[in-house]
Amino acid sequence: MKWNIVQADHIGGRQEQQDRSLVLSASNGERHWLVLADGMGGHNGGALAAQAIIDTAKQLWQDNEECRAILNPQVFLSDFCALAHQAIINLGKAQNISPHSTCVSAFIEDRQVYLIHVGDSRLYHLHASQTQFRTRDHSLVQMLVDMGRLKESEMGQHPEQNYLLRGLGGETEPELDFHQLQVQAQDHIYLCSDGYWEHVSPEHTAVQLQVNNLEINARQLVAEAVKSGGEQGDNVSLIAAVCY
Repeated sequence: MKWNIVQADHIGGRQEQQDRSLVLSASNGERHWLVLADGMGGHNGGALAAQAIIDTAKQLWQDNEECRAILNPQVFLSDFCALAHQAIINLGKAQNISPHSTCVSAFIEDRQVYLIHVGDSRLYHLHASQTQFRTRDHSLVQMLVDMGRLKESEMGQHPEQNYLLRGLGGETEPELDFHQLQVQAQDHIYLCSDGYWEHVSPEHTAVQLQVNNLEINARQLVAEAVKSGGEQGDNVSLIAAVCY
């Protein structure tokens, strides 16, 4: 099973880019590691927190020789988040700030996708242009959806959309959600920040990712999210992948 993976991002209408994304692929093409982090804007140092997550991933990839000997992806991803969490704490203490960040990460090996996440950055799995899976946000509005008090389509426009219940950084140990997915040829997965999913539906994303050049389409989808977000719109980040 081979994968085509692309990244696209935009600062949106903000003064600072607090999103970070990373794609690491083994030299033999057998393993891929995708990481997306969104620094939480309500805390000082959101961009620094997101960058600390990316730096932690790069170091782990190097230390583990492109992750060629990972026996338990769940343990590996959990350890990664624990290390990133501690790195953010150390950063905060050194600079007397309180940085936090979301994180969604996928380790891909052949047809298997192992993922871990915290916060409201998401991973979607698309099969035959239909959403087979999406991560569940750790947020107040997700709780409202789960209780039947809000429609999923209304999440992005809710006034308390940015109220998150979990993240990396801070004194509380993060509660992480882990999932394992099995994909088929022509399936897509995509990771995105809330600046993307608030404005571009998975249905529209699925249609666009099926057409022609994946990289061009990813950039176009991000541009659509930026336009919809307007002059004060959030940062937008997207990692899109198709297996074949």
